[in-house]
Amino acid sequence: MIQLPRGKAVKEAINPVRMDWLEALEKLHGGRFSGYLHCSAGSNAGLVLFVQGALSLARFSCGAGRQDGGPALSRLFALALSGAASLSIFRLTPALAGRVHDLLAGEFLYRGQDREILDIPYLLGQLREECFNGGLLVRAAERAALIFYQAGVPLGFFHDGAQELAEQAELNASVAWLPGAKIDVIRADWSTASERPDLLQDIDLLQIWQEALMAAGPGREAAEL
Repeated sequence: MIQLPRGKAVKEAINPVRMDWLEALEKLHGGRFSGYLHCSAGSNAGLVLFVQGALSLARFSCGAGRQDGGPALSRLFALALSGAASLSIFRLTPALAGRVHDLLAGEFLYRGQDREILDIPYLLGQLREECFNGGLLVRAAERAALIFYQAGVPLGFFHDGAQELAEQAELNASVAWLPGAKIDVIRADWSTASERPDLLQDIDLLQIWQEALMAAGPGREAAEL
């Protein structure tokens, strides 16, 4: 799972064991929410991304394995109902959420490069020459930052606690200079709102949720988000 910056917190580190996911996701859909939900326990993590109410991406990671779409939601619900997970919800602007969607659908060119041995000026020069579209993900411990690029030119900077792109897009004042910082380079194809999917139109969310409840056992009650 890509370690995203946290965005503007709506809820953080709550136990979702009694959450009614069907109601919660439909509420976010109806409210035209933009942002993401992150649910994790150990090496298992699920992410659900909304762009203006459209559930544009669902992903579940378990070690090196990955699932998307309906299977990801099934695994995510099971994880949440286990009682061992932690859930956080972060709000983003629609424009930033769209960029995050495209980046999550992108291709890693480099993963986990040590910042201390990376020639940053050379890397940035290469991105300019190649008219690079995508992002640099900088991560250190629990912190992360993203710099988005279009045609080799920085579009903006997404850092922890922000819900929109900042104009500052330089690495020299970011988490890149924290000890142990790693840098990922991710190529992406920037899309328009009409080109992004809405999984709520393509999957049977009710069935997936009911199957998760049945697997969790009798007597299970859900609470509102």
